[in-house]
Amino acid sequence: MKKYILGFVVGALTFSGISAVSADVLNLVGKKVQSEAKIKLNNEIVDTAIVIDGKSYGPLRSVYEKSGFDVKFEKGVVSISKADDVVENAVSLEDIEMLRGSLERAKKYLEGDRFKLAYAEEMSADPTKDAKLYAGEIEFYRERLPKAEKEIANLEAKLAELEEAYAKQQNEKTEKH
Repeated sequence: MKKYILGFVVGALTFSGISAVSADVLNLVGKKVQSEAKIKLNNEIVDTAIVIDGKSYGPLRSVYEKSGFDVKFEKGVVSISKADDVVENAVSLEDIEMLRGSLERAKKYLEGDRFKLAYAEEMSADPTKDAKLYAGEIEFYRERLPKAEKEIANLEAKLAELEEAYAKQQNEKTEKH
């Protein structure tokens, strides 16, 4: 997930930077800076951009380096490359907590469905009730429960996978420092 967010941020910065480097740069000479704007990356202020004619111009180096990229300036060319330690599929605690929440909700729904099935079966067995009234409901829950159990098993496997990836990620960070 972070990979896509990082890609979007990098793409947006790159393409907005390209227009700034083109003819717009020549048009900026002599223009007045109208204001400044903070640049945030993952809710952390990275640097400050300037605003000229309603368009923001930010420092590439600080934003890209904070995103895990290497930035070099040689002979009038800014080169941006992926740093070796950028984690492709970084896992955050937020990802894990979100999946845990989904898993807990799925378990609660399953518990509710089991209760509804038991109730429908009980009512169907009651000689004073019309069993046909509950037949559709019983069939529905008998089909639904195995699917829900399979989904829960998939969520538990995915959670274990994310927790393992997160632990590995933390160990790699510790080993590098």
